[in-house]
Amino acid sequence: MRIAAQGALVGGWLAVARAVHSACRVSVHTFYAQRGLAPSVTVVRNHADDVWDCQMIVWIDGQLIARLTAGFEVERQVDVGPHRLRIRNTLFWKSVTFDARPGDRIRFQAVNRSIWLSNGWLDIIGISLVHLTVRRVA
Repeated sequence: MRIAAQGALVGGWLAVARAVHSACRVSVHTFYAQRGLAPSVTVVRNHADDVWDCQMIVWIDGQLIARLTAGFEVERQVDVGPHRLRIRNTLFWKSVTFDARPGDRIRFQAVNRSIWLSNGWLDIIGISLVHLTVRRVA
């Protein structure tokens, strides 16, 4: 009898502790977002050497963020911690890993550069070979 009562008491305290924990739990992202400290990632496509031809497809941590055309940018808030930015034009992939800290404003510049082979006779037949370059600018 006494053991059963102690078990019920311990079980009761565990139930209370679980309820309090779930009620007080706030995600880290929500905590920083409420204080204006959520890190953000911006991908811009505004370089003078960009061929302005095809779109770029942007992913952060495997989630499709945007189909970025020349002259535009996209910004997203991310959680604190390590992330992977992946950008693809129709021919090449580039992946960049970065670590986001509270309050960071991370900027990447993506550029489609013309490959030297496509500057001449390939343009005549309508083939555009572009090389994707991604660099962190802030």
